Amino acid sequence: MQLAGALCKICNSKILMQMDATWCARCNSAFHRACIERDQGFCPACRQAFDRPQNHFVYSKYCSECMRLNDPPKATCAACGTSTCWDNRSQYEAFVEHMKDTSRVYLVRAVAELGLGSLCLFLLVVLLITNTVGIRTLFLLVLGLIILIPRGILTIRRSRIIGRFE
Repeated sequence: MQLAGALCKICNSKILMQMDATWCARCNSAFHRACIERDQGFCPACRQAFDRPQNHFVYSKYCSECMRLNDPPKATCAACGTSTCWDNRSQYEAFVEHMKDTSRVYLVRAVAELGLGSLCLFLLVVLLITNTVGIRTLFLLVLGLIILIPRGILTIRRSRIIGRFE
């Protein structure tokens, strides 16, 4: 949750640094850490016991960027620094669904790349058999074949990796 720039619900002054702030997970009210500690764990906004956000954090099993295992769970990936922590379960589940959608988009793209690469191969074979291929056409079909088939294979692989995110 972005807290810098918000007003502290206790002292009504602006929160300048993210690291100096926290919030009540029950009502999402922002506070300076020092202010809420002085209030002895009582949230003045919802008038209940202060519900620490750390109690609700959800950590992904893998990094969403480099897909390295996040074990033991940390807030950021040790390898690439990407955030691996969400404020609550619903935010985490929404992100997992986003990753599944991304995986499906990659799969459709991979099928299209492989299909076009196969079309290049088919046209190349037909034109070579009929001996009606020009040098420019030959070059374009071979180039399409060389680019599209490997790219399609790599995109399928990436789709499967992204689809495993949890």
